[in-house]
Amino acid sequence: MPEERSFFRENAGFYSKSPGHSRGPDLALLLKRLAMHGDESVLDVATGTGHTALAIAPYAAKVFGVDATEQMLAEAVKLAEGRELRNVAYMVADSRNLPFAPGSFDIVTCRRAAHHFQDKESFLSEVARVLRPGGRMALVDMSPTLAARGLLDDMERIRDRTHVRSYTSEEWRKVTEASGLRVTSLDILEEYLTLSEWLSPVDAGSEAEEAVRRRLAHSSLEELQAIGARPLSAPIEGWVKRRIVLVAVRESAARGHTTPRTDSVESGY
Repeated sequence: MPEERSFFRENAGFYSKSPGHSRGPDLALLLKRLAMHGDESVLDVATGTGHTALAIAPYAAKVFGVDATEQMLAEAVKLAEGRELRNVAYMVADSRNLPFAPGSFDIVTCRRAAHHFQDKESFLSEVARVLRPGGRMALVDMSPTLAARGLLDDMERIRDRTHVRSYTSEEWRKVTEASGLRVTSLDILEEYLTLSEWLSPVDAGSEAEEAVRRRLAHSSLEELQAIGARPLSAPIEGWVKRRIVLVAVRESAARGHTTPRTDSVESGY
């Protein structure tokens, strides 16, 4: 198990109680865009502590949640048992090597997780493989503008060493369609977060906070404007987080499955 996964082992309890992950406007929009009928089989990739899977369960026949971190899944099981949900199951799995047969699911979801993936293209290839023809993928992830990405990715890596890279909405559309999925809707949500809100679960006053403040202090005016920083000079109090809510449909045979790597570090948070 990669050492970096310790971030999620150590913070699983925090994520199980996080209001933003258990609710959040992106989750409400995901459910609205899916407009489920109640008979669907659903796979939630990088489910973390299971909030997305649990929100979907009342509208689905069966939900499977997979994640690479056992401690996160242990929290997900507790939450499902607390709600007495009987149609949710969890298992350890890598997003690039999903343990399901082709065409197993009507819907695949992945929420607030893909920026942790080393290989987003292989993840999408797997999504296309396990979806039945006509099945849909719903993806939510941070999605900055190109001008904002450099600064935001730098800060994310300081706060959370499992962060790999965020994609712009244009990049997400391109790689999704290259995997054999057709994008049917793409929404962008913006949320202003204070520095302390964004830092969670990292403690205020930590070395990570100081490193983030130094990065902000050495940022150009153009970078600060691109992230919607307030104010535009130190000390920065907060900035805008931009998220994509993308839905795509598999219309034809999935593209070839990519051989997975073994160095993945991922979770739904």
